[in-house]
Amino acid sequence: MNKQIEFDNWKSFREYEQDGYWNFSEKEGDINISLTGGKFVCVQFEKSTYDVEWNSVYEISYDLDVTGEKAWVRVMYGWYDKDGNVLVKGYLSGKDKIVSPEETGFLKISVNIHSSLKAECNFSNFKIKCTGEYNPHNITLSTIALKYPVYPAKKDCRDNLKETLEKIDELCINEKPDLIVLTEAFYTIKCQIPFRKACMSEASEPVKLIREKAKKYNTHIVFSFLELEDGEYVNGGFLIGRQGEILGKCRKTHLTMSELENGMTPGEEIKVFDTDIGKIGIAICWDIFFPELVRKMQKLGVDIICNPTAGYRESRVIERARESGAYIITSTVTDFKDSAVFAPIGQKICDASEHNGYGAITVDMNKPQYIYWQSYPALTSGKEIFLNEARWELYI
Repeated sequence: MNKQIEFDNWKSFREYEQDGYWNFSEKEGDINISLTGGKFVCVQFEKSTYDVEWNSVYEISYDLDVTGEKAWVRVMYGWYDKDGNVLVKGYLSGKDKIVSPEETGFLKISVNIHSSLKAECNFSNFKIKCTGEYNPHNITLSTIALKYPVYPAKKDCRDNLKETLEKIDELCINEKPDLIVLTEAFYTIKCQIPFRKACMSEASEPVKLIREKAKKYNTHIVFSFLELEDGEYVNGGFLIGRQGEILGKCRKTHLTMSELENGMTPGEEIKVFDTDIGKIGIAICWDIFFPELVRKMQKLGVDIICNPTAGYRESRVIERARESGAYIITSTVTDFKDSAVFAPIGQKICDASEHNGYGAITVDMNKPQYIYWQSYPALTSGKEIFLNEARWELYI
């Protein structure tokens, strides 16, 4: 199926004016909206279609050109039942795939423009087509945790490595995961070893053995590793691919007092990495406490955030998941239940206490993740809300 969808004509359905006015023109489906003067002008135009299928994928594209100072434009969609009750609301970016929920009666598209000064909006090349029934993309996400002794730690680094490798074997044989997240500094954590002596190169045995496991089990593995790289001591985040290759590397960007005192170098870039299961970001321990980092990953399109850590607060991770609209996987060294997978709506969906040190769950990456947004009110995507209702220009 690849059916082009026809809409009715554009029409204004809401206007708020204060000492200003607006003009509207339409030609072959393209529209121009101009606002002039006054303290504030808000105009919304919409069009609807009643030719929709349930549980189907709709591709929507358009071009949007906005000029003018203090002009604010958003394009929105809404799925409604046959009686006109809203089912799902959301924002569009100009190149979108949205899924029609059950009980859908019609789809409505609206262009919303606000301005306190002169502004103009050109909305053109609008197209929407149904590409067929919704198909899931199921992958298995997992976390591995090891209980480390409390201070003073006396554990040998080789014990950490041995236990980690054994847990990878157990997990992969039983669950066949697509992604595994290990703890922060998995090789040296809680070991009595000077910081600088703990830092090793990416060619060292611990990294080599983890890469071999990823290749053996055809999976991705994310971990944090104290590394000496180009003469700098860093807490490095590694993403290993299914063939054992290093798909991506980053550095912990937010350092603790002790890390600063030990001369660690912070990362200077926030990254996400493309994989066959989605875009993956790595937030190491303290990084997850900073919403700005997660929001930057969100702008980069992150689908899964991996959080190798030495400890965290669950409430913060729940909020980071809701804000980013991404899955978050924590792997820590405290209690097994603290190593967990969180859904984009903030719900903990599995933890490592289920299998004495590892947790795994299969999720559908294509499935829309909705929360009830009381300010509308309606079901909507947290990712869309935070991306489109944020005021980036006001933030430091």
